[in-house]
Amino acid sequence: MPNQKPILVAEGDSWFDLPNSTNQADDVLEGLRGMGYKVRSVAKHGDTLKDMAYAQEQHKALLKKLQKLHKLNSKPKAVLLSGGGNDLTKKLKKMLNDRTSASDVNSALDTNEVQKMIFCYLRTYYSQLIEVIRGACLVYWPQSDIPIIVHGYGHPVPDGRKFKFWIKVKGPWLYPVFRKKGYNIKKSHDDLWFATRVMEVLIDKFNEMLQLLAVNYDYVRYVDVRDLLSNSPGHYKNFWDDELHPNEWVFKCIANRIRNTL
Repeated sequence: MPNQKPILVAEGDSWFDLPNSTNQADDVLEGLRGMGYKVRSVAKHGDTLKDMAYAQEQHKALLKKLQKLHKLNSKPKAVLLSGGGNDLTKKLKKMLNDRTSASDVNSALDTNEVQKMIFCYLRTYYSQLIEVIRGACLVYWPQSDIPIIVHGYGHPVPDGRKFKFWIKVKGPWLYPVFRKKGYNIKKSHDDLWFATRVMEVLIDKFNEMLQLLAVNYDYVRYVDVRDLLSNSPGHYKNFWDDELHPNEWVFKCIANRIRNTL
C-alpha cells in the first residue's frame, strides 16, 4: 500500500528499550516511531551483545519477527542493532588498571584486555548476529538488499548517577568499578575527569570496531552519535540522564540521525 508506514525490525539493549513510566520518546525506537516508522522490536534493556548473538531464544524471537513480516507480504526497510554497552560495563574491571599505576590515560587501561574485549569478542558477537540476520533476510527477501544499521555510543561520565525510572538494576554502573580501582571520584574533581577521559578512549575503540564492521559488510551501515553527547564539565548533564543513558532530546537526535542514514 502506498501510504503504509516504513517498517523497522530492532534488536538491542536499553537504548532501544528504556524502562519508563511515561509516554515520552525516551529511547531511540520511540523517537523513530514518532517520526512515522512502524517498529517491530525484540530489544530488552540489560541484554548483552553476547546473548543477542548466541542465545537461541533471542534468535528465535528476532527471526519470528522477520518471518511474520514475510507472511504478511511486508518487508522491513532496515534491521537496527544496538548492543555492546552492557558487555563493556561487565568487563570494565578487567580492562581498567589501578589508579596508582595510571600516570596517563593510556596507562589507565590494560591494552591487551581492551583489544581482546572489543576487537575479538565484541566484533565476533556482532559478526555472528549480523550473519544470522543477513541469512534470514536473504531467505525471505532474496531480491532485496535490506541494510543492517549499527550505532556506537557516546562518551559517558562515571559520576555515580543512577537511573531515574523504575528498573531492578538502577546503577550506577561505571562509578563503582572506578572506585574499586582507587579512583576517588566523589571527592576529587581531577579523578572524575581523568576517569571520563578513560571512558572516552574505551568508547572510541568501540566505535572504531563498528566502523571496521561496516567496511567489511557492504550492507551494514554505522551511525556515529558521539558528537550528539557532550562529556564536558558543566554541560554533560544537559545530554546524559545518568551514567549510560542520554536524555529524551538526545534520543530524538539519535533517531533522526538513523532516519537520515536510512
